Amino acid sequence: MLDSSRSMQAHSVLAHAQPRRMTRSEYDRLVAQGMFAEERVELIRGIVVEMAPVAGKRLVTHGRHVADGCRAAAAHAPAAGVGHARASNVA
Repeated sequence: MLDSSRSMQAHSVLAHAQPRRMTRSEYDRLVAQGMFAEERVELIRGIVVEMAPVAGKRLVTHGRHVADGCRAAAAHAPAAGVGHARASNVA
């Protein structure tokens, strides 16, 4: 029952949470500190996302899904006062 209570509490907190975008300098600082050493991630429009697998058509399809997700997130969480992140070359 304890796990259920914690889950409900976490859901309640997250229901009101707003995503916070990351600036390029913040991301670069975390990379330099080894934060993502075991992961293949990149910063797209202020959001840290898993990099697409390196394999032809799969890469393009994944890239489109990531780009769609970033656009959806941007529509729900405006990034006032946040620096520009390097854009990905997604087809």
